[in-house]
Amino acid sequence: MSEVIAEAIRPPLFPVALADLPGTVEFVDCTDSVVEFGAVTVTIRSVPHVGPTVGFRVDGAAGSVAYVSDHQQPADRSIPAGVRELCDGVDVLIHDAQYTDDEFAHRSHWGHSTYGYALDIARECAVGTLVLFHHDPQRSDDELDVLVDLVRELAGDDGPRIDVAVEGMCMEVAT
Repeated sequence: MSEVIAEAIRPPLFPVALADLPGTVEFVDCTDSVVEFGAVTVTIRSVPHVGPTVGFRVDGAAGSVAYVSDHQQPADRSIPAGVRELCDGVDVLIHDAQYTDDEFAHRSHWGHSTYGYALDIARECAVGTLVLFHHDPQRSDDELDVLVDLVRELAGDDGPRIDVAVEGMCMEVAT
């Protein structure tokens, strides 16, 4: 991994070489592990995809956030154990929601999920806010607005709060 990154972070691709950056850069294989950074705990779990992929959960005094991108939705819509561990009771879940059910029928092996499956996970894991993420690049902003309204309707008043990730978006996480 360090060689791959070093090849990408160097001229002419990047203004300086990785070795020229100040500080110490260290690469550590941390798949399926828990890492502590002071008062913050980061849980890393394998996530089903077409290749090796991980998801993350960050727990701190202010709350918890899970990031599950590039998640291959299982045919039976079950929630893999690692994904469940990342998402269970999290304040904010940022989850792959690339396809509609119709689109997924033709792309079920491309390594992504439907917005409906993301909502299923959020409901079953008692998530506070679901942020739909990893949108189909062919989808317009107006189409995303329609989808988010649909997911909010499906979630109902007793479901998680639904939001859609947009470039530059910031959220405050608090329990």
